[in-house]
Amino acid sequence: MKVNNREVGKRIKSIRMALGMTLEEFGERIDKTASKSNVNHWEAGRSIPKPSRIKRIAEIGNISTDELLYGKQGETHELVFLEDYEKEVLNLFRSQEMNIKEYLELQDEYINDLEHLNSFYHEKIQELLHIRSDMQDMLLNRPIALKELKKATTGTVTKEL
Repeated sequence: MKVNNREVGKRIKSIRMALGMTLEEFGERIDKTASKSNVNHWEAGRSIPKPSRIKRIAEIGNISTDELLYGKQGETHELVFLEDYEKEVLNLFRSQEMNIKEYLELQDEYINDLEHLNSFYHEKIQELLHIRSDMQDMLLNRPIALKELKKATTGTVTKEL
């Protein structure tokens, strides 16, 4: 039976993920010389671990070396399910991330609108205060202006007579 590098890689990744380990932690647990890069290559199906590492990975995963290399009956359905689940979780995360980004963008727009309205209302308040001040001046000066108008008009009428 031929070894499928990609399938072995998926099984190795499945073992690592089940243990909740990083690539680096998993490599160290296999043997001190297995690097993060090695584990990444195995999981991607670019290479197969050497026999001593295959044996250690199988032990860690509590499976036989044959299962690690060739899989077991019904495994493809399980792996497909896990891959689909992984994709769903990733898509959910991405959609949540997009929702958060959209929310933050909307919030920024709302803040900008409020700042614009604040500026607009501030200008309007200043205009109204200026008009109010002018009207107060007119009211305060009105009696004087009426008296002056009366004097000016009376003087004019008297001069004409």
